[in-house]
Amino acid sequence: PRCPRAGPPPPEEEVEVYSSVDLAPAEDFNVVEDDAELDELELDRLVAELQEANKVTPITMAVGAAAVPHPKRAETGGEDAHFAVTREGSQGDFTMLGVFDGVGGWTAEGVDAGMYARGLADNCRELVLEGGEEDPSRLMEEAHRRTVLAGSSTACVVQIAHDTRTARIANLGDCGTLLVRNSTVVQATPPLQHSFNFPYQLGCAEMGAASDEPSQADQFEVDLRPGDVLVIGSDGLLDNCFPDEIAALVGG
Repeated sequence: PRCPRAGPPPPEEEVEVYSSVDLAPAEDFNVVEDDAELDELELDRLVAELQEANKVTPITMAVGAAAVPHPKRAETGGEDAHFAVTREGSQGDFTMLGVFDGVGGWTAEGVDAGMYARGLADNCRELVLEGGEEDPSRLMEEAHRRTVLAGSSTACVVQIAHDTRTARIANLGDCGTLLVRNSTVVQATPPLQHSFNFPYQLGCAEMGAASDEPSQADQFEVDLRPGDVLVIGSDGLLDNCFPDEIAALVGG
């Protein structure tokens, strides 16, 4: 039998193309059929579950510190200094921490090289307790202004916000931080140096010290997770231990 002749092709359907700006707002569309609408209480329950799933639980912190001075400088307490303060802030509780490393060259001038570092640490602590300063770079700047002592020092100041699980870091010089997660270093701040063995540093011009500006500090922000270990150290630690060695020691 013969095949029937094909007739003319059917007219093509007209297809309209919409850009995102052509679409009506989502509320203009009824996504659920009338007979399948969710009960209002059920909808509220689902919304509450989604909000709870996305909620960030505030962290609980344990803070520890250790200073091991060089035997030749043990009598004066060494050249490093640190502080740690936890208090309530505008966005919930926070912990402010800092490590400072006095520049050893001042010893040749008859100056205790750790004195300026200790002054910075003490002024940072007082500023947080007095006024609740929450920004690490502003804290470094104000502590630098207040510290009128001979000497100079590198500085690393960290603010940890408990509710948002974030750490803000201001680092000037060759102190620094290591974030250890599951025994692995996942973040490390690089040293800030003018040249080899010449780190950026803070000093008091009134006492004859050359100084960089706190505003020149590198700034970082990192998200924290339960079980993380944040190590803040001077170059006495960071120059003498490999990052993986530190991670193996602290775990996390």
